[in-house]
Amino acid sequence: LPWVVLWGIVLLSSIGVALANYCILWASYFINHARHRAFQAVIDIAGPAAGMAESVVVFVTLGGAAAFLVAFAAPVCAGGGLPELKSFLNGGPTEGAFSIRAFIIRMVSLVLATTAGFPIGREGPTITMAGNIGYGVVHLLAVPHLRRWIDMDASAEGFLPAMIVDETRLALAKRRGCTIGGAAGMA
Repeated sequence: LPWVVLWGIVLLSSIGVALANYCILWASYFINHARHRAFQAVIDIAGPAAGMAESVVVFVTLGGAAAFLVAFAAPVCAGGGLPELKSFLNGGPTEGAFSIRAFIIRMVSLVLATTAGFPIGREGPTITMAGNIGYGVVHLLAVPHLRRWIDMDASAEGFLPAMIVDETRLALAKRRGCTIGGAAGMA
């Protein structure tokens, strides 16, 4: 790949990871702030017992929404995602782990689970989402440089054009992009 594409992958992956992390932090702040205001309002109106009941309902709702998303929309998002990331980097199969759907559901469920107060960290899913971003950036930037048209001999019809993609180089580039994104997620 040309050096401009390689630097573009590094820069766009880093910027994408920073934006995703900013969105996660902003959404967590917004939900927590709204939750605290509602908790205080209920305490002011009905007392501490009602405030505790309201908190339990909110926590169960947020946690249930996160669990529902993962269980029914993208089961590949269960867990932090680091084993799947390591499997991909070692050449193993990771069906659906790097799709846009998995990225969005992992992000939304991470926000919901952390604001519900689950004892989980953001680090594992953040690194996995960052690897997903690096994977996607490589796919966008590298594929045009790794595909080309060839003429295939179709005997009776003459030569027909066919597009080929250097899958080996693309797979290596996607693994490198995943590593770059994961490193940006750790930083």
